[in-house]
Amino acid sequence: MYLKNRWVILFVLIAHNPAIFAQTHVFAELKGAPLNIKGWNLTGIAKVGNILDANNSELILTRVDRFNTSGAAFFNKPLNFEKCNRWIAEFEFRIFDGSNADGLALCFLERAPTSSGGGGGIGIPREKGLKICFDTHRNCLPYPTPVVELRWGVGYSECWSQPTSSTIPALRSSNYNKARVIYDKGNIAVYLNGQLVVSGFQAFNFNGYFGFTSATGEASDNHSIKNVTIYTDMPEPPAAAGSSQTICSGTLLELGTGSNPSYSYSWTPPANLSSDNISNPIFNATNSTNNPNTFKYYVKTTLAAGNSCSSTDSVTITVLPEPSVHISASATTICSGSVVNFKATLNNVSSPLFQWKKNGVDVKGNDSIYMDKTLVNGDIVSCKITSNVSCPGLTGITSNAITVTVIENVEPTISISESADNICDRTTKTFLASATNTGTSPVYQWQKNGQIVGGSTNIYSATSLNDSDIIRCSVTSNAVCLSKPTALSNDFQVVVAPDLTVTLNKDSTICDNNGRELDAGNFKSYVWNNGSTNKSIIVKELGKYYVTVTDDKGCKASDTTTINKILPSPANFLPADTSICNYGSLVVKPISSFNTYLWNTGDKTSPVSIEKAGTYWLKVIAQNGCVGTDSVIVRAKECMEGIYVPTAFTPNADGKNDILKPLVFANVLTFKFVVYNRFGEKIFETDQVGRGWDGTTKGVRMGSNVFVWACSYQSVDAKPTYLKGTVMLLR
Repeated sequence: MYLKNRWVILFVLIAHNPAIFAQTHVFAELKGAPLNIKGWNLTGIAKVGNILDANNSELILTRVDRFNTSGAAFFNKPLNFEKCNRWIAEFEFRIFDGSNADGLALCFLERAPTSSGGGGGIGIPREKGLKICFDTHRNCLPYPTPVVELRWGVGYSECWSQPTSSTIPALRSSNYNKARVIYDKGNIAVYLNGQLVVSGFQAFNFNGYFGFTSATGEASDNHSIKNVTIYTDMPEPPAAAGSSQTICSGTLLELGTGSNPSYSYSWTPPANLSSDNISNPIFNATNSTNNPNTFKYYVKTTLAAGNSCSSTDSVTITVLPEPSVHISASATTICSGSVVNFKATLNNVSSPLFQWKKNGVDVKGNDSIYMDKTLVNGDIVSCKITSNVSCPGLTGITSNAITVTVIENVEPTISISESADNICDRTTKTFLASATNTGTSPVYQWQKNGQIVGGSTNIYSATSLNDSDIIRCSVTSNAVCLSKPTALSNDFQVVVAPDLTVTLNKDSTICDNNGRELDAGNFKSYVWNNGSTNKSIIVKELGKYYVTVTDDKGCKASDTTTINKILPSPANFLPADTSICNYGSLVVKPISSFNTYLWNTGDKTSPVSIEKAGTYWLKVIAQNGCVGTDSVIVRAKECMEGIYVPTAFTPNADGKNDILKPLVFANVLTFKFVVYNRFGEKIFETDQVGRGWDGTTKGVRMGSNVFVWACSYQSVDAKPTYLKGTVMLLR
């Protein structure tokens, strides 16, 4: 007989059989490569390893190299069967490699074992619960027989008269078998490789733990599992509607509990709830009656995916009658210093105590009437009521709040301004009054020199004003909260500008060639009789001309002048065109006399010296004031070139041929003239063109004789030249 003293590993998984209910919530898993054992407690020789697969993807419960051993794995979270008892467990198992050892079992136990001992067979401990046993060596007649057994109660016996399958030789196999266990409210079905092998009925209503156990007895074997998933459609934790409470009217109360996205919620009835499909709706109801109102709500909690078991809970809310206090005021908009009476009106309040507040601060005690004459703008008045008959926890009822608008006492002000600083004689003057705190319908009264002249508007116009007249205005306000109703403006002293005058030039003549400018002077605007708006005009014809001017004050003035004579202007007063040597000069002079002269050379004299060819013009002003311009053309001409020295000279002071000097017919850049006596001594020298020898040496007059001269020079655009010769001095 094989002994079956083994450990139990509880594997808790919640699932649905597709044939009965939909799989929804994964309660526990034992999968992965390497195998993820988080949440599982391993006992005995159980360990992660490899039998057929790789990467440590299998849980080995017993080993072929050990005899009389056991191993177990239990999930550390319990499943509550009191609320919903439907689950599915799917897993793969392998029993092979050694002798006919006992096998393995899926268990749902009231307590998860922590050590070996007690019970016997397939490693199942002596605990109350459900055991699905895959027994490869049944020790009851006939035996040894491989079967699948349903066992419940305390401990385990393979020979109990509880549901047992027929013989299943495939339980021992070198390949993995696929098992599926379905529990539906006590109905138990076990499938092996897709075929139903055993079923039965036994209901459980405790919190239990899932796990796997295995043992070899006196034999040895490799027992292993993998790809474990346990499904359930039971919500965890169960539905919770919250605690029943009594609250005041209008109090917000959160029902239910925290939300779980895996669950769906349904509240009935939905009235007075913020939502009927969340876990924690807000209850909000008022009670305007004189008696408490009671509300009862039910919440149903199910898994969000597919059909599932539901959990239901209820809560009762009692809403007490709504106490209220409302205050009113004799006025909410007042003038500063006015008295306001506030009155409190109560509902569903007995034996009240009144506490008035201004801006949140206590201002008066127990009275339904409150008076205040010290209010300022924006003050907020309210009243808090406490009562010995009120809803539990109520420390007071606060009334509506009244915000008071306080208008400060004011007085009107007024000032006047004019349309211009000065006014023209006999023109209209407009005055404007600017006033404050006038209300909606102010009354204005204008005065001139203390006499009433107009009224009812803030604008006054006058046409017969004199210099130093005094204008003032008063305003009477209809605004509220006035300290005084009437205000008087400043005095405005009128300044009348002197008559505007414009004077045109009265000269009745104009020049025949360019006319004459008529200038009206400096004003803001101009209108001439010829349509011009310029400051001045040029007149060239006989006739009458007039202008009207306006200054920056709007004053106007006019003047007229007449042109009745046309004067001749200077013309043809320069000589005929002429010519000039390129090294010479020429004097040009007008043939008549004038008052002023202006040449295009910049000269302002009558004659002008010209040294080069070109066109020269002269602008003159004649004695009659007329202006004329004439021009002369000076052309270049061919002239003798070079240096010429006379052969004799007579320095006898008769003014004729007294100086020996070269005649220069060129524009020279360098020049030198030297005279020698017959002995070769230098008796005269100069580098200035036009300077010559006067026939003396050191103040001594030379007698008649022959002298030698030498001249070197360089003219423009020419090479240096050297000349020499003799000259006869004659006395």
